[in-house]
Amino acid sequence: MPLIEAGFSNEGKADSQRLLHYGPTTQVIVCSFDIPDKIEELKSETVFALIDTGASQSMIDSQLATKLGLVPVDKAMVAGVGGPREHTMYLTRIVCLALETEQYGKFLAADLKDGDQAHEVLLGRDFLSNIIMIYDGIRAQVTLASPNKTK
Repeated sequence: MPLIEAGFSNEGKADSQRLLHYGPTTQVIVCSFDIPDKIEELKSETVFALIDTGASQSMIDSQLATKLGLVPVDKAMVAGVGGPREHTMYLTRIVCLALETEQYGKFLAADLKDGDQAHEVLLGRDFLSNIIMIYDGIRAQVTLASPNKTK
């Protein structure tokens, strides 16, 4: 079972201030849903993702979707802090190599970077439904484990 730490450390010690500021973070690869015949033609980007227990659905940054040339496939109304707003959805794939897991399908796009978010992906409860997460606030440690490959 793959196991990773999604907290922060400074010289080998847990960094509670960075965990409070940024939240649980891991690296993921974002790429198109369809894998091209020539793998070198696959556009992908390795980015930081926030493990977001407050989000029901995972989402990607709008600028990242444009940069990767992802094709819009749908729209959805989402209620956020600023009230309900229509978001574009993209068919894409998010891979977490460290957990040996991937999530694919329709993802909402939001203006994460334009909104001063440090992350380009939010991994919501749809991602967490297939993951074990232990948040130890006292020790400033977040542990993620993947018993199965996710969809």
